[in-house]
Amino acid sequence: MIRHAKLEDITAIRLIATITWAQAYESMIPTNIQEEYIKNNYSEEALTKRINAKEVLVATEDDLIVAYAYTQIKEDTCYLLAMYVLPTHQRSGIGALLIKYLVREYKLKVDKIVTEVEVGNKSAENFYQQHNFIRGDCGYGEIMGHPLKTVNYELALK
Repeated sequence: MIRHAKLEDITAIRLIATITWAQAYESMIPTNIQEEYIKNNYSEEALTKRINAKEVLVATEDDLIVAYAYTQIKEDTCYLLAMYVLPTHQRSGIGALLIKYLVREYKLKVDKIVTEVEVGNKSAENFYQQHNFIRGDCGYGEIMGHPLKTVNYELALK
């Protein structure tokens, strides 16, 4: 089941972020930077703000939260800023359910869904390509001083 996150989901969301970041970025982002990023961006205060703004979705299986997605709407675009599924539930269709939910929820409100993927995260790149996202430009950025190279993926809704 997909639903908007509640404040009591904060611990589960933070745990999923910690587990999935370690898996997805183990060879790309140093562990200390991952830990600091999660500490800052998945703090109770940050998650409370996002949840109260209805920007966080969770996927549950047997009342257990197994995935989450964090979005922001700006003008004609839904930015999918994060979407992570527990490793034990990856390739089970939960990510696809989250994408379908976003499409259904936003197709009358926005023209597209856009996300960024760290170059080298082949699992994420394959996932978005399989779900009809079009690969766009690469860009450079940083996370807490660590350089990143990302690629944009876009799904047209109109």
